[in-house]
Amino acid sequence: MSGKQLQKVLEGLPPEQLEFRANPVMMSNRELLGHLVDTYRAYVAERDGRTYEWGSFSPAGLSAEDLGSAYVESRTGALAAAQAATTNEALVSGLGFIVLHDGYHIGQFCANRMAADPNWNPYVIYED
Repeated sequence: MSGKQLQKVLEGLPPEQLEFRANPVMMSNRELLGHLVDTYRAYVAERDGRTYEWGSFSPAGLSAEDLGSAYVESRTGALAAAQAATTNEALVSGLGFIVLHDGYHIGQFCANRMAADPNWNPYVIYED
């Protein structure tokens, strides 16, 4: 469900809104995407017993396409790692890193989209 909601909130995101933030203390859409890439990579590293250096992925200067590709690749890898989890601990960690964490940031993306474009419909995240 969180993957579908992320897809819907990012669908049609104008590249000029990548730097937008609804509130000065919130992350911009670019920063949110970069943070999600970092999170997915951190989960894979943790599941594999490695230490991940948070902030090692920088979305700065990436085109919308390259940032989108990094997001899709890292999320796909994290989902595959969660599906291959062989311990309850690894699975629970995946739920935290992916499902719960995604939901938190879906709300931020929606807030950014609504503030940047009052005509954007936030209920689209619930549509098929």
